[in-house]
Amino acid sequence: MMKKQQGLSMLGWIIVIAMATLLSNAAIKLGPKYIENNTVHSILERIASDAAGKTRSELTSEIQKNFSVSMISDIKASDIKFEKIAGGYRVNANYEVRVPFLYNIDVIVKFDNNIVEMK
Repeated sequence: MMKKQQGLSMLGWIIVIAMATLLSNAAIKLGPKYIENNTVHSILERIASDAAGKTRSELTSEIQKNFSVSMISDIKASDIKFEKIAGGYRVNANYEVRVPFLYNIDVIVKFDNNIVEMK
């Protein structure tokens, strides 16, 4: 009596390996951008919490120093917008990053960092 065949065929394995390769490629190329955005967000929160009594140029200078130390390259301190609101600041650091993915295919990642610090 013959047993029924179980498992993946060769074509099935090729598809599984191709999908795993694409996902790992995406993780390797996009992961550092998300980590960098997390660093940008934490720097902006720290600066915004200590923003009382400082001018915009002082805040921009302090952000640029922190970006230099943390080796942030996707956004500049001059791209960050400060809005004075009642009782504090609103910090807007919205930016996009284009990451080469495969050959002539790029992935665009959009980051929205809006921080409101009330004093």
